[in-house]
Amino acid sequence: MDLFLFSNPFMLFSIMEFLGDINFILKIFVLMTIIQFVLTHVGKGPVGMVVAGIMTWFIIFDQWKIFGGIYVIYMLLVFGVSHLIVDFIFVSGMAHGGGGGAEATAVEGGGGPSHPSHAPQKHGGAHQAAYGAMRMMRRPPTG
Repeated sequence: MDLFLFSNPFMLFSIMEFLGDINFILKIFVLMTIIQFVLTHVGKGPVGMVVAGIMTWFIIFDQWKIFGGIYVIYMLLVFGVSHLIVDFIFVSGMAHGGGGGAEATAVEGGGGPSHPSHAPQKHGGAHQAAYGAMRMMRRPPTG
């Protein structure tokens, strides 16, 4: 029997054991989330420790089948939404010629642009991206 166990390498690795390990790691992350939530909202005193203990027992040990799935969906949504926000702020800002900032408000604020190089230009996306990169690398005037 022992010879068969070592001759078949797939007997040593089981998908269910791997999922059990993932489940344990997920419970550790949920425990850290509970502790951080309680420390932030209740405090570090004895009441906070009792609340953390009750929440830990209820969420991790009693109702894990419900809260485990909710936590996985929550983490997927958080990472997905943060990815969309980063794409919207940084990638779309670079595609439109930079982030705007003080120069854009000075141009829109009345009186027209102070210099022709600050005027908004209507060119293709590649030119706007290069113009934004050159504007960020421009040295301040010395004088």
